[in-house]
Amino acid sequence: MRMSDSIAELLTALSLFQGKVKNPSNSKTVSGGKFSYKYSTLDEILNLVRPILAEEGLSIMQFPITENGMVGVRTLLGHKSGQYIESESVMLPLEKQSAQGVGSGYTYARRYSLS
Repeated sequence: MRMSDSIAELLTALSLFQGKVKNPSNSKTVSGGKFSYKYSTLDEILNLVRPILAEEGLSIMQFPITENGMVGVRTLLGHKSGQYIESESVMLPLEKQSAQGVGSGYTYARRYSLS
């Protein structure tokens, strides 16, 4: 993890954000064989958090990464003051060697990292 020298203003804004944001609904259902589960889609999570992040002067940037048969993202949480916290990379195995496989891997990684 990397961060700016000071994150005091970012932490204040993050505290206000956390007081306002609600958990996303688990609207997507996946069923397969012996299991079934529900989850929130990336667009649902982004639609929920973006307005509240903006209210508090916060922003999210996600940078795609591909290496050694894996795809992933680094996520940066920024504050209008210039302060930031950047996550370690969230990396997932590339299940399909195709554009669809890469896109799917990035979407999963973005959703996991953002959540």
